[in-house]
Amino acid sequence: MLHSEKLSVRNKVVSPDSQVCAVYPPDILSSHERRISPQGLSPPSRRARGELRLTASLSFRAKQECEFTSILAEPRNLLPGLNPSLPGVAGACVNLRGRTTGMNSAGPDTTPSKRETPKVSVIIPAYNTAPFIAETLDSVFRQTFRNFEVIVINDGAPDTAELEVALQPYMSQIRYIRQENRGLSGARNAGIRVARGELLAFVDSDDVWMPDYLSAQVEFLDGHLNVCASISDVVLFGSGEEIVWKMLKAGTGPIFSFEEVLKRKGGQLPSAMVARRSRVLEVGLFDEKTRIGEDVEFCARLCFPQEHIGYLGRVLVKYRQRPGSLTEDPRRRKWVESEIQSLRRLRETLDLNEAQRGLLEQEIAAAVAALALSDAYHSIAAHEFEKAVECLRSANAYYRDFRISIAAFCLRVFPRWTGYLLNKRFKRRPVRRI
Repeated sequence: MLHSEKLSVRNKVVSPDSQVCAVYPPDILSSHERRISPQGLSPPSRRARGELRLTASLSFRAKQECEFTSILAEPRNLLPGLNPSLPGVAGACVNLRGRTTGMNSAGPDTTPSKRETPKVSVIIPAYNTAPFIAETLDSVFRQTFRNFEVIVINDGAPDTAELEVALQPYMSQIRYIRQENRGLSGARNAGIRVARGELLAFVDSDDVWMPDYLSAQVEFLDGHLNVCASISDVVLFGSGEEIVWKMLKAGTGPIFSFEEVLKRKGGQLPSAMVARRSRVLEVGLFDEKTRIGEDVEFCARLCFPQEHIGYLGRVLVKYRQRPGSLTEDPRRRKWVESEIQSLRRLRETLDLNEAQRGLLEQEIAAAVAALALSDAYHSIAAHEFEKAVECLRSANAYYRDFRISIAAFCLRVFPRWTGYLLNKRFKRRPVRRI
């Protein structure tokens, strides 16, 4: 029926037996018209020409019904980038003029075809997240910004069978890669290597985006060409109370530099970050030797030496907390350890000047001291007083605080009494979740 709308009425011929329109190209019917009969093609009779005129007066309603029937028989007319299993999407179709029917669209569909270049490549590494990845993909396909592609990397997941069952409804909408386990950095790098978008948006396969996440990120990056990446705030969920996590410390501007990344003034959560692909390729992708805290090291390389990262200042991501995750630990020990490891790794990967190297060593010392002080309080609570004294002395090598010296001395001389007082003070302190 697509072709029939472009032809004149004289190119439509009806078989008296079947009452179905047959459409001929104009060059075939230019010399004389023919009609379909059980015996084959023959010049049309006067009766056939009358039937031809009758066919031309088919009602508009009948024509619509004919078009709608042909559309329902062709699943490829479903809007690209939409999951048929989503509420309100199943059964959605497009008529011959591209208008949507049977659904409430979030906006004009601009999801690129395989031949078109997308603006954004969404990269999703998957490992032991089969129960959550459908929720992640649904949040991606509900984005108000539509010009993106989705790449899912199965990083040698032990739950591959369950993962591929969960991915089955989305297979026509994603690019799926299977590889041996190479860690989170290796999975992201596999996605980066096949990505076609100008921008790279990373999201872990158990996290969730707000519907306007991509539109806000793209708008910010298009308006700030001096930044190589941008981040948003997140809300922690999945383990009780939801907690807002601000990616930038108070007093830091909306655009921060390499030195501010070293000082850890800004967060570096990949699920809340979009980066320019050209810059990511320039700095050499994620470091696959770093298995924990790879985001800190990666963002520092993105900014080095004169680049910047932008900050949206909006909560646009839901970051899932699960048992064993870095953010689930109230003491943040694993988190701080990963930061220390990443900062030390920068010694080897970056050609730092004297001032930058001095700043890096200072930040490593500060992180080690903070970890030692946290371990001291933990040892006091466990009545391991000798270990607590060692931790306090180690921390005070950086802080040089007389109060820490007095606490260490009293704890060594009067361990139980001092331990009781310090532990009571520690319990009154609010637990720092992030």
